[in-house]
Amino acid sequence: MLAYDIPFEILSKIAILLSVKDKIQCILTCKAWQSPFQDVLWDTISVFSKEKVREICDSDIKANIYKQNGGRVKLLIFGRRLRVSDQDLNTIQHRFKNLQSFCAPDSSLSSTEFGKIADWKLWNSLKELDIFIPVLDKVRSLKESLKILSNLPSLRRLHFTDGGFEDSPIYTLRDIEALHTHLPKLESLSIQMVLAPLEPEDIQLAKNTIPANTLTVLEIKLEFKDYRWLYYFARKYYNLRTLSWDSMHDMDIDDFKDSLSHMLSDISPVFPHLNSITVSSICCSEQKQATFWRIFDISKSTIKDARFLFTGVNDGKVLLEEDVKGCIELCSRTLEKLSVTCDVYAYNSDTISLSFNTCPRLVELYLDVRFLPIELDTLLDQCMSLKSIKLSVDSPSVSPSAFNDIMTHGVGFIELITSKLDTSILKYISFRCRKLYHMRLCDVLVYGPISQETGNIYIDMSHTHFEFLHLDQVHFYPSNKPYCMMNGNKPQDKNYLPDMRTIPVRILEICQQKNGGHDKMTPSIKDKYKQPSIESIWLHTYHCPEAFYPWKSVRVLKKREVKMAKRYFCGFQRKSTRDYVNMTRENAMIEMVLRHEWKSNLLRGYVTFRCGDIKKYRVTGHTVSNDALWRKISGES
Repeated sequence: MLAYDIPFEILSKIAILLSVKDKIQCILTCKAWQSPFQDVLWDTISVFSKEKVREICDSDIKANIYKQNGGRVKLLIFGRRLRVSDQDLNTIQHRFKNLQSFCAPDSSLSSTEFGKIADWKLWNSLKELDIFIPVLDKVRSLKESLKILSNLPSLRRLHFTDGGFEDSPIYTLRDIEALHTHLPKLESLSIQMVLAPLEPEDIQLAKNTIPANTLTVLEIKLEFKDYRWLYYFARKYYNLRTLSWDSMHDMDIDDFKDSLSHMLSDISPVFPHLNSITVSSICCSEQKQATFWRIFDISKSTIKDARFLFTGVNDGKVLLEEDVKGCIELCSRTLEKLSVTCDVYAYNSDTISLSFNTCPRLVELYLDVRFLPIELDTLLDQCMSLKSIKLSVDSPSVSPSAFNDIMTHGVGFIELITSKLDTSILKYISFRCRKLYHMRLCDVLVYGPISQETGNIYIDMSHTHFEFLHLDQVHFYPSNKPYCMMNGNKPQDKNYLPDMRTIPVRILEICQQKNGGHDKMTPSIKDKYKQPSIESIWLHTYHCPEAFYPWKSVRVLKKREVKMAKRYFCGFQRKSTRDYVNMTRENAMIEMVLRHEWKSNLLRGYVTFRCGDIKKYRVTGHTVSNDALWRKISGES
């Protein structure tokens, strides 16, 4: 097959994968290749500077390349705070008449003469619009918004913002009806609105409204005081598949739940096709989100993916428990993915426990509920299909009966973040979760008893066979009530020496059973360390001024250093007592030492982390906030 015989569609697919330089080379290859490679080359234009705007709008250049090739542009992206004038926007609209998608985020359009010159009819083929309307007076802002949308009948996705609630125009029911009349093909809507109280004639209009059946995705941020709006949404968006709901409403739900339930009775079930829901709400004593969603009776929907975010201050522990547990229970029957973030300070929260109905289909779980204790055994009992668990809780625990009649669980991924763990918790996880092959501990404090004879804190995960183990800024303490003396009040007595239980252990031994299934443990990143032995590897966390904050680094001890450490720990009780007596208070208060001073950490003891076997591991001294490696392994998007 000759070069010019390759079909246009295949060339277009190839062009997407090439760099700009390679695309230009292909354009020069032959005439048959020019069009497909030029189309892809000009598919997207990003404008992030005033100079680029002037270059596009320049009319003095006879051979303006944007004028010549603007018809090929499908996606146009403006940068933030660009403040493109309405005159320049009009020129750009004439340049790119075949545009399919336009993104104009915060302050990318100027408020000066906004809506007076630009001709949105030139973009009537636009299918996607992400736009931030410049701050105008509320009446004019709403008028200009609807005017723009009236010229875009082909629009399928709309992301519409106009500042905070204080700047948002007040929408009436007729305004929303007009929006959908202008956009009959709309499939996805993201909008922020302040809703006006409904008039008596609006109720009849709501009853007779034509459902927006093409709309399947709704992301809505609302401020309203009239509960009857909820009835309108239930009728208008009957065909929703995905709903993101963020509400700021100043109402006592108990005052209207009976009336709203009666209104909704003629359209039950509400949102029957809903399979994904995201709810953000302020948790306070006047609002019960579980009650709110129970009115909608979403339990009759087949929701598979649910995300709940609770924020604010809660002075009623029972109410907080109802909010979190109640929302989960509404859709526990069909859930496959669940995320709960509870950024709520609750007084007396130590008496609250988080448990919910059995979730037989749940496979992915993320809980960020630091003020609510979690019983791991109860969670695993209720969610037997779980494959991935991510927890950010203060102190996960197990019930007193956890070790009685243990049933193995098939979870394969576990991630624990910002938690305090007893070594017995890790032992329980290993014993019960026999198929666990990926685990990450991030900014976790692990504590357990230390042997007075050997100085060893023993972590037993011998039932686990890791494909990948990641310890990311994990602290080990020989105490059942760990804390750091560096954060407390230092005694004035110069001869005072701190209790060693208050200072973290910095030497870690990772070892696997001799009959492990892998030939050797290997680091997950290329480094200068030698490959560890089959059975164990010793590491030391030390102070490194060149490292990331908090200036910690981890290194593998050399063979001679390991031998020295083992000899020391064989006589730990005698040697550590001697070194402790001879230590100055200043040296004792140093939490971390430099690399070459590692021997001074021996008297604190060491940690043994034993597992069945490990294929790859990674140990870091700092927190990786956006860990691309872990996201790739765990399959996170």
